[in-house]
Amino acid sequence: MARPIKLGLDSFYFDVDFFNDKKVRRIKKDCGVSSISLLICLLTIIYRNGYCVLFDKDIIFEVSDIVGVDEDDVSRMVEKALEVGFFDRGMLQKFGILTSLSIQKNFNSIIKEKKLKQEGISSVHNLLINTSSHLNNESRVNKVFIPPTLDEVESYCLEHGYTIDSKFFIAYYSEAGWLDNDNKIVNWKQKIVTWESNQKRRENSNGGYRNNIAEASVRNKGSVNDGEVPTWGKVYK
Repeated sequence: MARPIKLGLDSFYFDVDFFNDKKVRRIKKDCGVSSISLLICLLTIIYRNGYCVLFDKDIIFEVSDIVGVDEDDVSRMVEKALEVGFFDRGMLQKFGILTSLSIQKNFNSIIKEKKLKQEGISSVHNLLINTSSHLNNESRVNKVFIPPTLDEVESYCLEHGYTIDSKFFIAYYSEAGWLDNDNKIVNWKQKIVTWESNQKRRENSNGGYRNNIAEASVRNKGSVNDGEVPTWGKVYK
């Protein structure tokens, strides 16, 4: 009886310049030191499966449980990893998987060098020959960014159940020229997801109390406590 073809690897090459990689450093800067452990954990899971992994609620829980962080931290880190190109956004949007050109190159190099009988990379997932997804990520950066309208932000939040203050969100980034850490914003929807995650963190750190900035916005007053300008991080009761 023939042995079944193995899908994943028992080990993979770890680049000695991993910690010097600008993509990794950007992720660490925005998501904290724990993001390094999250990245490495995800890489081990990906190579154990082959060259990719389905990114769903189960994998978010698995990574958060292994590393010992909140599931929101995992989601936020992956969002940043997609933003900087550590993972390929096109593959996630089309197939719901996390992978990248470098991961696939590494996978191919290992199975060829060790003459392993692993299944190869699926033709539809193969970034080594299908460069369109990778090129789309590059070209997206060069496209002119069109800021969203208030209706677009409110509709997106309503559709996904987000509770951020849409008016404050637009005012904040409009004032900043739609820049984030001096980088041009490419995807405003991504920023909403991050904003929502950060808002939940603030609520938890404030003992579960939510500030009433959003409530004031709904009343179209734009202020709280007799005209006081709302301040993020401050608890209003």
